[in-house]
Amino acid sequence: MMRSLLTATLVLVLVGAAMADLPQPRRAKLIAFTDPGLEFIQSNPEAVERAPIDGVNIRAVGREGEKRVRLEEAVFSEKAIRYEQFEEWVAQARATDFRTWTDNFLCVYVVPGDMDWFGDCAALMNNIRVAARVAREAGLKGIFLDCEPYGFSLWDYRTVAHPEKSFEEYYQQIRRRGEEFARAMYGEWPEMTLMLTFGYKVADRANLKEHNYGLYGAFLDGLFVGSPEEAEIIDGWEMSYGDRTREDLLEGYWWVRRGGAAVSGVPDEYLKKVRAGFGLWPDVTDRDDPFEWNAEDFSRNYYSPSEWRSLVRSALETTDGYVWIYAWRPDLCTGEKWYPEYREATREAKESLYGLSSAELDEWARWPLTEEFAREYELIVALPEEWRFRLDPYGRAMNWHLPELDDSEWHPVVAGEEWQQQLPIRGLTGVGWGRVRFEVPAECAGRRLYLWFGACDEEGDVYLNGRYVYTWTNDFQRGWETPFAVEVTDAVLPGQENVLAVRVRAASGLGGVFKRVYLYAER
Repeated sequence: MMRSLLTATLVLVLVGAAMADLPQPRRAKLIAFTDPGLEFIQSNPEAVERAPIDGVNIRAVGREGEKRVRLEEAVFSEKAIRYEQFEEWVAQARATDFRTWTDNFLCVYVVPGDMDWFGDCAALMNNIRVAARVAREAGLKGIFLDCEPYGFSLWDYRTVAHPEKSFEEYYQQIRRRGEEFARAMYGEWPEMTLMLTFGYKVADRANLKEHNYGLYGAFLDGLFVGSPEEAEIIDGWEMSYGDRTREDLLEGYWWVRRGGAAVSGVPDEYLKKVRAGFGLWPDVTDRDDPFEWNAEDFSRNYYSPSEWRSLVRSALETTDGYVWIYAWRPDLCTGEKWYPEYREATREAKESLYGLSSAELDEWARWPLTEEFAREYELIVALPEEWRFRLDPYGRAMNWHLPELDDSEWHPVVAGEEWQQQLPIRGLTGVGWGRVRFEVPAECAGRRLYLWFGACDEEGDVYLNGRYVYTWTNDFQRGWETPFAVEVTDAVLPGQENVLAVRVRAASGLGGVFKRVYLYAER
């Protein structure tokens, strides 16, 4: 954003990553399960910019002579593939400008799944190494593993190749294969991100011997054991198909983060590495439901545009990192049958309050925001206007988010004016910290609590009582002056003094938290 033609001679170095002892923030991303193809992405930059997503689930296509080799259907197979078959596709992917699609995954299905778990699985291990290399060399984020066997019986003990072997023998063997699979995959690319369509929930059954996912938990056990200590394995929680409320999503979130440990055979590894995502389906349908995908009468659809906007926003606010969208009839990438009302609802969910005028944004920055908002939420406390500020010239502050830090010698600033305008040297750019102390009534214990920031210029990592809770990024037009909400229920200390710390980064004028902050609760 442009501040002034006059700039200070002092220019600070921006540091991209916080020091190791600070929590590392992640911004939630929205991924389309479908793939429009590299040719479409290269030829239709306007469509890419228009699609309100952060990435796609890409299908790599190789060659074996004149025959096409679809990598997503070639990994879980008895036949080995070679990286050289996909070199041409990798080069094309590397030459593709994905624009705003920054988090793209390589799609891998578990079909045909014709391996003998007790036989030679060298092809499977080779193939996942090839897939990991393809994803890495193509500049993707990681692998999206669709664990549904789609008519095959990969996880069903009732159809195994060696029925003379017990269920327990198969379970332990598949766990070993899962561990080998993880070591092969991460051995090729240790830093990759792995996202699953779903985790242990489908294996949460009383009689696994009689269930088509009875052996799936064994493979997951191996994945968690065989992955590196620092790995993050995302349970994409396909079970959120059809969810309607934030409460539905929260129930799923806590099952992933806590409940899954009771089903996992390796609960310690699971709790350390699992992360929760969500799968959403805008045009939910099956053979028994009455819903359509109607362009004119939205009441015939499973979600109205406003319901869809609310669900997407709730999912993005709840997930640990990713929300993915499967759609049967609309195409989120090309825009075909992705009706404008739903596309804009998705964009609005990602970019809350996006597109309002400066005057409207300023109105939203002052409590009670709107009459409708005030009917649903109660103001608990308006945080003090006076904050304490300190410059972090090299971005190396190691403990400035901790509540016990003595900030009495920091420079006083007020939350009604840009920080850089209140400092001895005007026009500062770089990294700075602001801190403010406030009391929370003891009666707030047990209530869901939120902080409402009137604005943060330009980006900020938010910490409450030493705990990281959120990152605000200036990644859309006028984000620097857009209000935003942060749930802080788990970080608030009712009946005590609370310390809010914000690490602000700015490339052009360190405006900081230059509008009021409010603590509020659901009525």
